[in-house]
This record gives sequence, structure tokens and C-alpha cells, in this order.
Amino acid sequence: MRGYSCHGHCIASDCDVLHAFMSVYDEHLHSTMEEMDLFCVYSLSHEFLHLPIHQEERMEWTRLLERVLIPVKEGEDESVAKINALLQAHISGLALEG
Repeated sequence: MRGYSCHGHCIASDCDVLHAFMSVYDEHLHSTMEEMDLFCVYSLSHEFLHLPIHQEERMEWTRLLERVLIPVKEGEDESVAKINALLQAHISGLALEG
């Protein structure tokens, strides 16, 4: 988004996207990113920062990590990894158990 920040921020204001969102995207997005990187950047959004992985969902969580199409780079205990995997599951229509 570098070089297009005015345009991006105008879109953000029209869509009610927070400044914190746009700052993360502005910092991390670049034109040579691959799909895996895009999932990671989206997972960094401030709305997802405090989504812990609960003990009771550990078994299903481990199975989900094995089933997603694009490997998750982050550690199993990071909320960024959880969002990344759940986003992939949603987009690909992957059925969740449990």
C-alpha cells in the first residue's frame, strides 16, 4: 500500500476500518506477497489480538492445523496462528468438528 496510503485510508474511512487496521496493513503489505503471507497479515488485525487457544479446543486445533491448505508459520499457541487457520478453513469450506 505504500505510495497509495491516501487512497487506502479514504477507503478505510468509507468502510469504517480503524486506523490501527490500516497501520498494520500499511506496514506489512507489499506487492510481492504470497497467499501464506496475506493470511498472516490479516491475522495481525487488532480485533484478533486477544483470541486465546483454550485448553478444551486443543485437540481440534491440532487437527485443524494439519488440514489447512497453506501451512501456518506461527507457533501453535499464538492467536495469529488460530486466526490464520480459521480464516483458511472458512474460505476453503473446511468442516470443523467438535
